[in-house]
Amino acid sequence: MNENVSGKQNLKKYIKSIFTLVSGTSIAHGIVIIISPLLTRLYTPDEFGVLALYVSILSVLVVVSSLKYELAIPLSKEEREAKSLVILSINIVFIFSFIIGVSIFLFQNWFKYKIHSNEQVASWFMCLLPFSLLGAGVYTIFNYWAVRKGYYRLIARTRIRQSTVQVFTQVVCGIFNFGAAGLLIGDMLGRISGGWRLAITVFREKGFFIGVTLEEIKSSAMSYKKFPLLSTWSSLLNSFSLQFPIFMCSFMFGSTVAGLYSLTHRIVGASLNIIGQAVSQVYLNALSIYIHTNPVKLKQLFLINTKYLLLLSIFPFIILMVMGPWIFENIFGASWKEAGVYLRLLGVMYMLQFVIGPLSQTLNMLGKQEKQLMWDLITLLLGIGSFSVSMYYNLTPRETIFLYGLTMSASYIFMFVLIYREINKMYAQKITLTNK
Repeated sequence: MNENVSGKQNLKKYIKSIFTLVSGTSIAHGIVIIISPLLTRLYTPDEFGVLALYVSILSVLVVVSSLKYELAIPLSKEEREAKSLVILSINIVFIFSFIIGVSIFLFQNWFKYKIHSNEQVASWFMCLLPFSLLGAGVYTIFNYWAVRKGYYRLIARTRIRQSTVQVFTQVVCGIFNFGAAGLLIGDMLGRISGGWRLAITVFREKGFFIGVTLEEIKSSAMSYKKFPLLSTWSSLLNSFSLQFPIFMCSFMFGSTVAGLYSLTHRIVGASLNIIGQAVSQVYLNALSIYIHTNPVKLKQLFLINTKYLLLLSIFPFIILMVMGPWIFENIFGASWKEAGVYLRLLGVMYMLQFVIGPLSQTLNMLGKQEKQLMWDLITLLLGIGSFSVSMYYNLTPRETIFLYGLTMSASYIFMFVLIYREINKMYAQKITLTNK
């Protein structure tokens, strides 16, 4: 009886945590969506293409900026060890951002040629990237600490702050005709504002940095060495495969097609990622608890999350796939109608991303980093293969995007099968030990 009451209380707490994060992230992204029709009239598809390339490069760099030690922060059993992981991760992010900044300075002429034909746009791009990387990296670390401490309201508020600062800056810069630079400046300031707010909260915790020794930091680094050795490469491959379409659209079809694709991703794909991350953070917290206390419940937790995410996604995606072109043309302007066509072509992929994405770190948490790495590598190869076929047969942008969506849909289904099989193995082992 007591176990049932405790289970119901934990479920209510779990649902409340998800609701808090989803509400905050929905408001944050809602701000971006509401302002987007204004931004699409202040900036051209080509300028959005520059932002898309900037965010894509940044997204790839961020996932390796702390060597994935931040994933161990909520997983650690000891508070002191978790603090040492925070300090370790922050130091790595600062060093990595500095290295990127120095590399850009040393090879600036080469980067200018590759980024954009407009030298001024390329200069803004290179100057802002290291600062955006630092802000995003620090935010990610403190975000995982906040998850560990259960500061879900704080996380929600910082995301709202990020979006507000970002779009306000972009609108002001757009009014004063900053061009693509305005979009980049807004993105940078938004990322820094979120990391700064979380950092202040951590610094206010009495004695956070006191007493953690260098030996403890080294010990934590060694204890969780699988994260940099395997998870970093896995996450890098995963991030690169997600950003790969922007790189290839920009390379094959130019900044305009990249900008059109990016608006689709900004409105739909990024919305799914943000809401998915909110669910994922609470899911990972519950997963880490069950791994240590009750492995039998892992299967139930995974299947319940999959079921509800699937039910939640079906109806909205049918509407978006049918009405996509009309919605984009009337809300964002006639020049953006093609982005709605891209949404129609990628609808199934986005739905599966919404369902499987929040659960995708399960293999890492179960200590199956090698299988996560295998999936990420296969996903990347599928993405490269789809664009290679496009180049070989000289496919149109629409045909290329449809082919890419098809291969990614298959990849997400494969991820579900991998996770389910590993959880089933753990479940069977636990039942066998219990029966003995």
